[in-house]
Amino acid sequence: MNFLEKKNKLLTSTTELIKILDNPKFEGYSNTVKNSVERFNDEIQKELIFKVLCLGEFNAGKSTFLNNFFLEENILPTGGIPTTAKITTIKYGEKKELTIVDDKNETHSYQDNISDILKNSVAEKGLDLSSTKEVFLTIPSNVLKDGVVVVDTAGLNDPEKERSSLTINYADQADAVIFLLRAGMPWSESEKDFLEEKIFTKKDLNKIFFVINYWDILETEDGKDEVLTYISEQINKSLSKLEASDGI
Repeated sequence: MNFLEKKNKLLTSTTELIKILDNPKFEGYSNTVKNSVERFNDEIQKELIFKVLCLGEFNAGKSTFLNNFFLEENILPTGGIPTTAKITTIKYGEKKELTIVDDKNETHSYQDNISDILKNSVAEKGLDLSSTKEVFLTIPSNVLKDGVVVVDTAGLNDPEKERSSLTINYADQADAVIFLLRAGMPWSESEKDFLEEKIFTKKDLNKIFFVINYWDILETEDGKDEVLTYISEQINKSLSKLEASDGI
């Protein structure tokens, strides 16, 4: 049973319970219980989320991947320099809106020129993104409509160590982790180190999904097979090494 099925099953159960409590024989003592169940039902619809963390080195194509497969339009900035300076939380909303919380806990909201504001180090109204504390984006994407929340992160090899540390901390909070590898240069030393130290040591390895980006640069089927085989071998080597060190 997937996340959406579980969520819908829970909603159905609470709705049925509300109907039962409407029965006249419960009159007199069911109002409090019914109100609590109705509030819980509302919270399920609004707050029950499935958090997806997108990881990868700088220039692995994380933002492009998210634009194409989750946001359904080009909003997150992409380019040849680090573009995700702050962790960006993306969720469904009826209208497109960017919210930036600065280091003074002041909130700045934008509904226009969102991509440009994210792209520039100094945005309109003089907001300096170097002082940005948190970034939230709501967008009416069909992919996010049923409670999926996506977190875009700074690259694992980002020279700013503080940003990299924040990225690592979010890995434990995610329900699923999408790890992007570059087809032309898969399994770098920093990727291997991060996975072995921060991911493969966890018990919930089934939440990790590897995506090979820039697949189109591999011109032959043999080349694609070689990359898939190489990545599979490296994953198994890392897991075997960890099992041996734990005495498993």
